Amino acid sequence: MERVLELALERCQAAEVFRITEVSTPVEFENNRLKRVETSEASGLALRVIKDGKVGFSSTTKAHDEESLVDNAIAVAEFGAPATFEFPGPDGYAAAENYDPAVLDIPVGALVQEGTSMVELLRPLHPALMAGVSVEKAYEESEILNSSGLHISQKRTAYYMFASAEVVEGENFLSVYDGAGSSHAALDLQPVKRRLIEKVKLGQRNAPFRSGSYPVIMSPYAVQSLMLPLMACINGRAVQRGFSPLKDKIGQQVATPRLNLYDDPLRPRSLSTSIFDGEGLPRRRLPVVERGELKNFHLDLKAAAALRMKPTGSATRDSIERPPSMGPSNLVIEPGAVQLEQMIRGIDQGLLVDVLMGAWSGNPYGGAVNGNVMLGFVIDKGELVGRCKNAMLSANVFQALSSQLQELSSERIDYGNSVFPYMLLDGIGITVRE
Repeated sequence: MERVLELALERCQAAEVFRITEVSTPVEFENNRLKRVETSEASGLALRVIKDGKVGFSSTTKAHDEESLVDNAIAVAEFGAPATFEFPGPDGYAAAENYDPAVLDIPVGALVQEGTSMVELLRPLHPALMAGVSVEKAYEESEILNSSGLHISQKRTAYYMFASAEVVEGENFLSVYDGAGSSHAALDLQPVKRRLIEKVKLGQRNAPFRSGSYPVIMSPYAVQSLMLPLMACINGRAVQRGFSPLKDKIGQQVATPRLNLYDDPLRPRSLSTSIFDGEGLPRRRLPVVERGELKNFHLDLKAAAALRMKPTGSATRDSIERPPSMGPSNLVIEPGAVQLEQMIRGIDQGLLVDVLMGAWSGNPYGGAVNGNVMLGFVIDKGELVGRCKNAMLSANVFQALSSQLQELSSERIDYGNSVFPYMLLDGIGITVRE
C-alpha cells in the first residue's frame, strides 16, 4: 500500500489506497443433500487519485501490480469527474464488537453438522419437503491509507445461517425462508428453527381470500421490502441528482410519529458493524427517521460536497472493482408496545405477509411497492387460518409509513443487518387471482 501511495503521489495531487482480504467457508445444502463445502480467499487493492482536479479509479487482484494500478487510475482521471472533495485525515474512532476469533476456529465439520441438523428438523414436516440451507463463516480485513495522513484498518468476522423449505404438491407450491447472522460465534438459531416450523405447518393449509383493501401485518422480513425504496430515496446520489422525492424534506414529517428508524453501524455483533466507512470516515449511529421526521441522508464525501452537507460515514465498498458507493449498514426500527398476537386478534379479515417477491422492480423513487405475496397467511376473525395463494400486494411506501401505519410490534427479529418489528398497515390493496 505504501508503495502504491508513493508512486501515485509522484504524479498526482492526492491519493487513497484501499486493501481488502476476504476468507469465507460456505456449506450449502440443496434438496435435502449436502451440495458444496469450500473455502475461498480473495484479496485486492483499489486506488483513487486526484489529478489536475479530476478523480481516477482503478483496482487489481494481482500481486506486485503497483505500477499498472497507478497508471490505470491516472488514465481514468483524464476523463474523470471533477474532484469536489478531499480525502479525510485521521479522526476519532469508536470501538465496535465486530470481530470474534472463535468464528475462525469453528470446524468445517461443525458447519456441516449445523446444516444437517436443520435439514433433519425440516424434512419430517412434509413427505415432499425439500430443504435448502447455507451455513457460512467468514473473515475480512480491510485497510485504508491516503495522502491526508489517514492509515486505519480493522478485522471483521461473520457467522450466519439461511434456510428454506419448499413443498410442491400438485398445483400447490409452498416456499418459506428464515435465517440469522452475527459477527460472533454465539448465534442462537432456536428462534429461526421455531419460525420455520410454524410457517411450514401453517402454510400447508390453503385459505380462501378475495381481492380488496385490508389491514395487513408485514413481517420483519417483509418490512425489508418497504425499506428498499426508502433507502433509495435517502441515498445521497439520488438526492444530489434530484431524483429523490425526499430531497428537500430534512426536518420535515415524512412518516407517522410512531416510526423511529436508525442506521447503526456500531451495533454490537451485527453483520455490517464497522468502525469506519469505505472512505475511512468514522462511523456513528445515524438517525434516519425520528418520530416520523426525516433526519439524515446517506452521504459519502462526493455527495456531501455537492449538497454542501457533512458526510455521514455511509460509504460502502460492495466490490473492489468499483469506487465507493453509499448505503445502509445495520438498519434498526424501534419496537412498539403491541404484541404480534394482539395485532392478529384485532383483525377480522386481513393478511400477514411474510415474503414479497419483485416488490420494487419499478421506479423506487415513486415509493411504489408492488409484489407477489410469495408467502402470506390469511387472518380470519383474529386467527391465522392458512396460506393465501396467488395474491399481489400494492402499496406506496410513503403512504404506508405515514397514514397507513397503525402499530409496531413489541417483538423484533434480528436478521444480522436489520432489526425490525412487525408492522400493521391499514387499507393495503390485495389482488387475488381466482
